[in-house]
Amino acid sequence: MTVERRRTAVPAAWRRRGGLPAALAATALMLGAASAAFGASGDAPSFSELRSQRKAPPGAVVYATPTGSFDNPGTNPKITDAVFSTTEYYNTHSIDEDSGLLAIGAKTDAELNALSLPPPSPFTVTVDVTMENDEGQTASGTLTYTTRYERTSTIPEPEEEPSFREAQSSKNAPPGILVAALAENIFDDAGTNPVLTEAVFSTTEYYDRHSINASTGILFIRAMTDAELNALASPPSSPFEVTVDVTMTNDEGQTASGTLTYSTTWTPPDAGPAPPADEDQSGGG
Repeated sequence: MTVERRRTAVPAAWRRRGGLPAALAATALMLGAASAAFGASGDAPSFSELRSQRKAPPGAVVYATPTGSFDNPGTNPKITDAVFSTTEYYNTHSIDEDSGLLAIGAKTDAELNALSLPPPSPFTVTVDVTMENDEGQTASGTLTYTTRYERTSTIPEPEEEPSFREAQSSKNAPPGILVAALAENIFDDAGTNPVLTEAVFSTTEYYDRHSINASTGILFIRAMTDAELNALASPPSSPFEVTVDVTMTNDEGQTASGTLTYSTTWTPPDAGPAPPADEDQSGGG
């Protein structure tokens, strides 16, 4: 499923007073007045993560207010910008310029099922919102809207997009030992015939192999031996770490990226006995 990021447009009809139902406009004014009282402490506005998860039922219009999305919103706060991960599944996705309310309306069950590729149920859409108040303060955050509908389409649900498996991000690279990384082992929902296509190392100074096999898409890494590491002009500490930014693709044309961290514990040469502790130079009483 292709996800596109779209910025909302403020409809011309909403730029006139009365563009929203009177009750909602009045509510917005009341919330703005209340926020002025609570914002008197001078604290800067901040996004409320506790209120970031929202529902957008099919066929209904829901509203996001700055006072309901931000703490310490200040005087007359308004949502001024909203960038959607996609608007494909919505009929309404706009900001009222006067009240600063964000309106969101998911398509009906029938409309969603009529799409050439209906979304799974439930599906989520993220909205990056920005607010501003009369004090000139701004704040931003991300709202996540979930829509659950009755999916009756016979078109199969879209394949899951591959995603990096954080639990597999930490790896060991023992000195002198060849280790391999496979796309299917480090990405979830890797798809058909996944291969690694790119690997960017933070350094290759301590490796004598660091490449992707062009035929298999497997990444091979081998750290230098203890002797080779010790022979370097500036040997690393033990253990040392190297990060590798990897990218994969599959037969479906999907791509995903993530960062692997390889740790190598090696044995530096014996530095000799520890120096003797300083003798107590203080005189006895």
